[in-house]
Parts: sequence; structure tokens; C-alpha cells
Amino acid sequence: MHNAIKIPLIILGAGLAMLLMFAGVVAIFYYSTQELEVTEADKSLVVGPEALQPYFDDYHAISESIRYRKVKYIDGQIELDMEYDVEDIDQPYMSVVITDSRRKSEAISNYLVSWNAMVAVYNAYDTDYDIVEDNNVISLGDRSRFAYIKYQDQIVGNLILFVSGSKLYELTMTGFYIEDGEIWSELLADKPAMLANFK
Repeated sequence: MHNAIKIPLIILGAGLAMLLMFAGVVAIFYYSTQELEVTEADKSLVVGPEALQPYFDDYHAISESIRYRKVKYIDGQIELDMEYDVEDIDQPYMSVVITDSRRKSEAISNYLVSWNAMVAVYNAYDTDYDIVEDNNVISLGDRSRFAYIKYQDQIVGNLILFVSGSKLYELTMTGFYIEDGEIWSELLADKPAMLANFK
């Protein structure tokens, strides 16, 4: 009778210990992040909402709604985030994440993981979403992917990832979209070289 109780308790205790250990690792990783100053050089790497103004009639970005954050993680990776999220149907949603993965191999690994995660997130959120890849639009850095975000077969945004050395650049835009590769080249062509100084 006691064994029947003891064994589940041992299993429960081991499971709880593993859960606490995992939570501890996550907590250490989270609380060991170091906030870094976002410089003007950092901002120049980002294709943000203001960069779209020449390409869309009667569109004006709301500068005070642009949010930047730069952190250094315990493993040495540095990440710069820009998010633009305004509750206005005349404004796009934009997100840019730039990561210094320290090594090219890690950047490529993160590139593959990020792409698959983004596709999975959209599909999980609503099966009417589809990520349609078209790498003829633009090619960037050491390797890149360009896609249209579609909802019920209508284009609603763009998704772009590219790797340059140890740096990974991820851009998501919805609400607005651009199909012209020349425009994307104007917006992004200089970014791979500029990323060399990101740290």
C-alpha cells in the first residue's frame, strides 16, 4: 500500500525538481539580460515606418509610437528590436529584429528556426493565413528569404529574413505591403554591409 503511494510521490518529486531547475535556468537567462543604449547608428539599421513614407500616398508615420529595445543576453548575443504598433487601420504594423549571434553558424541556425517559427505562428493563429515565398523579389547578404503574408489569398504584408556574417535581420510588415523589388532594394540593399558595425 505504501509503495503505491511512494512511487508516484518519487516521480512527482523528480518532475517538480526538473521543473524548478528549468524555471531557474529561464529566470537566470531572463534576469541576466543587460539593457543597452539604442544609438542613432542602431536606428539607422532599421527599416521602420518612417522609411515607408515616400512610397505610400497620404501616409505619415507616428514617430512617438516607434519603440526600440536593445539587450545583451547571458550567452553574449545582442538583440535590437523595433516595433511599430498603432491602433489605426491607416497605419502598418512593423517589427524589425536584428541579432548578433556571434558566429555565422549560429546566425544561420537562428535564421532557419526563426523562419519556421514565423510560418508556424501564422498558421496556428489562423489557417486562412499563408506565407508565400518569392525569392526572386530581392536577395540580401549571405542568404535570405522574402515572402508575402497572405490572408484568404490576399496579400496583407511582407516577411523578410537575411543573414550577413554573424548577424540576422528579420522584418515583418502587415497592413502595408510592397511587391516591387527595386523599392525593397532601396530600403535594404545597404543594410548587410552596415550590419558589420552592429554590436
